[in-house]
Amino acid sequence: MNGHASMNRTFRLIWSQVLNAWVAVSEITKGRGKSAARKLLATLLLSGGVVQAAPTGGQVVAGAGTIAQAGATTTITQSSQNLSLNWQGFNIAPAETVNFLQPSASAVAVNRIFDSNGSQILGRLNANGQVYLINPNGILFGQGAQVNVAGLVASTLDLGATGNGTLIFAGNGTGSIANQGTINAAQGGYVAFIGNRVSNQGSVSAPLGTVGLGAGNAVTLTFAGNSLVRMQVDQSVLNSLAANGGLIQADGGSVILTAGAKDALLASVVNNSGLIEARTVNDQNGSITLLGGMTAGSVNVGGTLDASAPHGGNGGFIETSAASVRVADGAQVTTAAAMGLSGTWLIDPTNFTISAGAGAQTTSGMGASTLQTALGSGNVSITTDAAANGTDLGDINVNANVSWSTNKLTLTAAHDINVSAVMAASNAALDLKLPHSLVALVHIASLASLIRPRERS
Repeated sequence: MNGHASMNRTFRLIWSQVLNAWVAVSEITKGRGKSAARKLLATLLLSGGVVQAAPTGGQVVAGAGTIAQAGATTTITQSSQNLSLNWQGFNIAPAETVNFLQPSASAVAVNRIFDSNGSQILGRLNANGQVYLINPNGILFGQGAQVNVAGLVASTLDLGATGNGTLIFAGNGTGSIANQGTINAAQGGYVAFIGNRVSNQGSVSAPLGTVGLGAGNAVTLTFAGNSLVRMQVDQSVLNSLAANGGLIQADGGSVILTAGAKDALLASVVNNSGLIEARTVNDQNGSITLLGGMTAGSVNVGGTLDASAPHGGNGGFIETSAASVRVADGAQVTTAAAMGLSGTWLIDPTNFTISAGAGAQTTSGMGASTLQTALGSGNVSITTDAAANGTDLGDINVNANVSWSTNKLTLTAAHDINVSAVMAASNAALDLKLPHSLVALVHIASLASLIRPRERS
């Protein structure tokens, strides 16, 4: 028996979204689930079968800078405000570090990666300025990755036109952007993931700044100085996805998850099953936006969306908008203010139904229990628009009893508000807005309730 006989095994193929390729794994490896995916990627990366450690083949193509490698550390020293580099590969193994030494926090280093595989960041990436990593085959920030920057863009789309504070990313890159590690932007900084499929299962933080996940094949970023203030998907690709199952924090700032262009006919999905926090800090309100296409897009609201003000100031603003908005059982949404005014959660679909219980919805809607819990933590405004394709008229259906004792519920329908249950507001408020006369029976449990059916402005 030779020394290799004991190595005989059975293998099967699993598709890797990050690598955009089929990879061989042990027959006992499961093909689904976050845990299995993480173990698979860790096995591939640590075995050295896929990843070549450290950035390779770096060249400065615009601006002024140098690249030096010593042991496990790669240092890019940037002497111009803007620097553009090309790399044959850009990977960081668990014990490795890549440092960008830049003139200031406003300096930008654009790194285009010409690798047939996706980039895999498993070690440390540090920058006192802004770093763009562009690889059409995808980028994975693996478990154990530690990124500390003033600003970060990780994209499968190439940087094209710029001007007037805007950057346009576009292309046909088919890889994914995925984070399982820890990414921190400096105060007032930003983190942006751009590609057809973008996701966070780790931790991303940008205090007083912005975290944005944009899914599509053309995306515009708008800046005010060094601050990212807007992310817009301009062009859709089929089944684009922006998802968070981990932790995203931007207290005093904003979090944006958006997939699909507003009027695109292609399906797009935004999912949250994790924790997103954009709390008020020093009277700076936070905002959270989950935005899908208004024709064929879906937003699935689960986990926790927190734009509260626990330490002073007013609550922030949360928006969940798409053709279909589904609010899951157990979803926690809060804009509560401990010492100020509650903020508002805006739900903006085409049709919307309030049904019994708190169960996850199979169509656009939410459970009455979930709505009641949300009203205990802030104002809720449900606003419908007629679908551009004419399939949904913009109705709001109240099919289950709803009772609450604080904050305000606003229902604004493009078509009808159909109430077939009791809506009881005690020391709270209900505002109904319609484009025509109200044709519905509303039971009022308390004279203290504010009921104002009126025409929609």
